[in-house]
Amino acid sequence: MRRICICWLMLMVVLVTVSLLSFAAEKKTITVWWQTEAGNESAVQTIIGNFNRTHPYVQVEVQMHGTLQSGAGLDMVKVAIAGGAAPHLIFTGTHLLTSFYADNLIIPMDEVLPRSYLETIEYVKPAKEMVTSGNRILGVQFRTDARGLYMNQDMLAEVGLNIRQGPRYTADLDEYAAKLTVWSHDRTVERAGFVTNGNNFLRELGWLWVFGGAPYDPVAQRLTLTDHPAHLAAVRWIEASADRYGTTAQSNLNNFINRKTAMMVESTTRLEQIPLNAPDLSFWVSHIPYPEGMGRRTTYSAGPGLMVPTGTKDLEAVIEFIKYIADKETQKTWYKLTRQPPARFDALMELIQERVITDPREVAMLEVIPEGFSAPPFFSDVVMTEFGRNLQQLRQKRITAAQVLENTQRVSAPYFEEMFAR
Repeated sequence: MRRICICWLMLMVVLVTVSLLSFAAEKKTITVWWQTEAGNESAVQTIIGNFNRTHPYVQVEVQMHGTLQSGAGLDMVKVAIAGGAAPHLIFTGTHLLTSFYADNLIIPMDEVLPRSYLETIEYVKPAKEMVTSGNRILGVQFRTDARGLYMNQDMLAEVGLNIRQGPRYTADLDEYAAKLTVWSHDRTVERAGFVTNGNNFLRELGWLWVFGGAPYDPVAQRLTLTDHPAHLAAVRWIEASADRYGTTAQSNLNNFINRKTAMMVESTTRLEQIPLNAPDLSFWVSHIPYPEGMGRRTTYSAGPGLMVPTGTKDLEAVIEFIKYIADKETQKTWYKLTRQPPARFDALMELIQERVITDPREVAMLEVIPEGFSAPPFFSDVVMTEFGRNLQQLRQKRITAAQVLENTQRVSAPYFEEMFAR
């Protein structure tokens, strides 16, 4: 009897050992290419480290890149996928998802994870727009941002304007700009109050939404630049800005930091960056002004997330990391590390309710996200480039405001027609 018990015990030890060895043998290591910004590298390592500690049988190796959504970085991604040398996951701008899907460069996320799970992710409105195309869910967004009107408070005080309240309507913005502009003796702009050129607002395409327009039809998947009178009104307002302040003046981050412009449209990410570059610059942020009677209060939101390259293997391990990135607590942790807002609405609301987010300048931008918009397919590259080129011709009085829209529509529309005809 004793011998039988010993044999049984030895058998159990062997079985347990074999089981553990088999389980350990199934440990997977996946690679992620992660597009990051300078200063966020340690936050990425923290997020990855937290995952690796809590998921011992799935380990993530991260390779950080400056950009993967444009230029050489984007070319590298496309070549790697086409050549079967892509990582398991790519973290980059989700505005690429639709064109990548059309070019068969990614596996749609709703073929990797159950649609029932993906639909439980409580995205803010623009983030949901970014990861969907028609009835398909193509990716998972991790964070977002929002835009507002940044204002130099010393300059506001200098001309007698309220330093904690911005203009409500575009007509008010025009008045602020006139008061804040400083002219040199030769009538060139020494300091711009505000001009439409140069802002981080889809170049100047963002004003088409502000004026109440709808430059893209997501149901018909069609570019609609010439369909709405609001678009023409917006372009004429942009033209008027150039007429008043010239073709070279710009309201951008560099000019704002160097006191060459009093106001600019920028994103929430600048709240942390401006004090690092200009610690003595006092600034306030308000909502983006809109035209009274026809426009709407809104903001532009963008952000990166995960896509699954075509040909990716080890999907069970990949799914574990995707779920971790989609998780509310992970996105809240990222905000605490970087001050970059989560793509999940529930995570954002909890950060506000827990008083982690308290800066009124930040709240002014974030509270508009439910009415915000994202960049439709091709807007961040094709449409924006063509629109900017035509605006330059408009500023030089070579074409009319209507021709800006007509030319941009004519050149850009075939990209949509080709992509969605596939």
